Amino acid sequence: MNAAVILAAGDSSRMGFPKQLAEVKEKSLLQLIIDKVNNKFEYSSVVLGSENEVISEKVDFKNSNILINENWSEGITSSIRTSLFFYQGQKEIDNVIFFLADQPEVESEVIDSLINNDHDLKPKMEYNDSGKFECIFTSVKIQDSPSIMMKGMEGSNLGVWAAHGEGKFIFPYDESKYTIPAKYSYNEYPANPNGSNYNAAMLTSNDGKHLVMMPHLERSIYPHNWAYYPENRKDEVSPWVIAFNNAYDWLKNK
Repeated sequence: MNAAVILAAGDSSRMGFPKQLAEVKEKSLLQLIIDKVNNKFEYSSVVLGSENEVISEKVDFKNSNILINENWSEGITSSIRTSLFFYQGQKEIDNVIFFLADQPEVESEVIDSLINNDHDLKPKMEYNDSGKFECIFTSVKIQDSPSIMMKGMEGSNLGVWAAHGEGKFIFPYDESKYTIPAKYSYNEYPANPNGSNYNAAMLTSNDGKHLVMMPHLERSIYPHNWAYYPENRKDEVSPWVIAFNNAYDWLKNK
């Protein structure tokens, strides 16, 4: 069974009032996402923090549990922690899917793609085989895939930073069941810093809209970020900027 968690504990200091109560289509942002989530999930919770009393008075939480994060000022991780503590030990909950209170326009089709998966066993992220946090400049090879962000980069072999302690992809099924848009250039430690199955550095959904990865593209944007950059190239930015341009172009045309 899947459970939904809506993260709505932020203080919206720049707006002067709770952002969660800003209205779109005659409903608050928070109300819109609550309505959508309650139509899709049997179990759901809303994590509140700043201004929780004001928000509680103006929102219909329907069947969602209200969780108060007393440590909301520590950031979004504290709200995730609050919700996971709540669901800890509830054996009927297999997966928790997080939503943000200020992103009410999540399409129903996107939610369905997350919860109506044809695999009984889901991929997982595990601790690195080395048993330690790995921070390394490695390289990945971009493969053919429907990934929107990786479009036009197929065949590229690019340097990139990786920094994580739990970066090992575990895939329960054969590689043919997954869409892997990038692999580490060498399937040995330390080039594959975590020991991921199938040498995977990234994983994308079949429609290419959702991309998960362990390497840090955002830390590898400029040539001076790289541990090594070819001397014959005089680029202002590295080829990784193409991924972010692709995402921008896709959103702009929606």
